Amino acid sequence: MDEYVRLQIAAYKAHLQGYGVEPDFMNSHLYAWKYSPPAGGGKLAIARQSGSMLAAVAVLPLWIEADGRRCLLWRAVDIATLPSARGKGLFTKLLLALRDDLGQDEVLGSFPNRNSTPGFEKIGARSAAYAPTWVRLVPPGLRATRRAEVESGDFSSGRTETLRRLIVKPGVSCFVRDVDYLTWRYSRHPDHSYHVHFVDEGPQGAGLIVFRETQTYGRRMVLILEWWASSAARAVKLLRVATDYCRERRVRYMVTVSNTFGIARGLRTAFLRVPQPLAPKKQVLRGVVRGGTAHEVFFNRWTLQMGDLLEF
Repeated sequence: MDEYVRLQIAAYKAHLQGYGVEPDFMNSHLYAWKYSPPAGGGKLAIARQSGSMLAAVAVLPLWIEADGRRCLLWRAVDIATLPSARGKGLFTKLLLALRDDLGQDEVLGSFPNRNSTPGFEKIGARSAAYAPTWVRLVPPGLRATRRAEVESGDFSSGRTETLRRLIVKPGVSCFVRDVDYLTWRYSRHPDHSYHVHFVDEGPQGAGLIVFRETQTYGRRMVLILEWWASSAARAVKLLRVATDYCRERRVRYMVTVSNTFGIARGLRTAFLRVPQPLAPKKQVLRGVVRGGTAHEVFFNRWTLQMGDLLEF
């Protein structure tokens, strides 16, 4: 693992420092957590020369589902090539090795950036879904009166089953969010602390919001990772919790990535959709599949939110 960490730092150090970020968050604790989701252990495809690591692509297994059918998606993350080894096709060769290692009804997928998209296209990966970026300017104001039904806490099987009913829709694919996944994703993250708030089932339905504060491009902002609600009223109530946090901390911006709401909710909650050319990254889920069930589940309508990206 130490050699792998050194590769990641060497590959990304100049890029990160350009944004004023030091690569010390890249460490064995992060990767040990990241590559061990509840669906199983991750895999590494590695290119070496004279025993030294030149490039690597990590994939981790996540369950996806649609209409009662589940498939394993091997999510490509942490793609790294030493600067001196770039331009030699190593990335594409590693993706090909991972593609050829797919089992029946499995998917090799990712949200690639502009640099890695051509490599995925070369192995036959196609676009399955797009999630736009939304931003909200938080105006100064008094904290709202916190309603008793909005509670903070950890994930439980009962609440997770309620959340499942909000997310899983007929004819629509999604990443499986069961209690094991949500606990791994948010409660056990080695570096980040998340604010988790629920509205339990009631006359206006139920909901969940998960958010955290960060600093990106020199601006403090709150990222909305999960925002699910059974009604517009519940969605607004949950957003007030994040708004109160922003006002207490003097944070002016909220950001989320989601294809689960449109212009109407955006207007009601003062979120503006960022035009695609202005977004920091075009969040497109791409992949290549093996098997008919995997094809039907992956190349389908999707619900996606910021938490699915894993980088945050």
